[in-house]
Amino acid sequence: MIAAGQEKKSAQVVAAAEAGRLFAATYYLRRAWIDAAANAYVADQKPTAGATRQAFEEEWVKFGKHLDELDTKVRRIPLAKFPAAIRAQIESAQLQSRTYYKASRLYGLEAGLENGLYYMGLADGYLNFSIFIGGLDFPSPAATPAKRGHCAGTGSRRG
Repeated sequence: MIAAGQEKKSAQVVAAAEAGRLFAATYYLRRAWIDAAANAYVADQKPTAGATRQAFEEEWVKFGKHLDELDTKVRRIPLAKFPAAIRAQIESAQLQSRTYYKASRLYGLEAGLENGLYYMGLADGYLNFSIFIGGLDFPSPAATPAKRGHCAGTGSRRG
């Protein structure tokens, strides 16, 4: 069964893939994957870590160690073999994951434990998606395009 809201995201992935838009498909898949991971984490942890502030804080510390392990796996991905669009998804996921994790503690304590768990699930989803996509094969990156001046090709009349 597809969760509410995931049907549209799944349709976007399929449409982009069928149109041959591989990088757009991975972007749409990433959004769906991360949202699903966050919701699954909340459902899994809400009965225990979402029950009390102390349980939440204990889970938050333990979860940080889990993210460190995932981050190590992501750092081992040979980024040079990927096209720029895929490298960007992997690299940005590391930053986003850390940001959501750091914010999850205070967000959970101030806005509700379930909200903090959701942010923790997002952090996990970003890194796990990067590990998944880092294991796929993509077309070899094209040669680096020649750099143009900032006005070249923009129709600017300034010289």
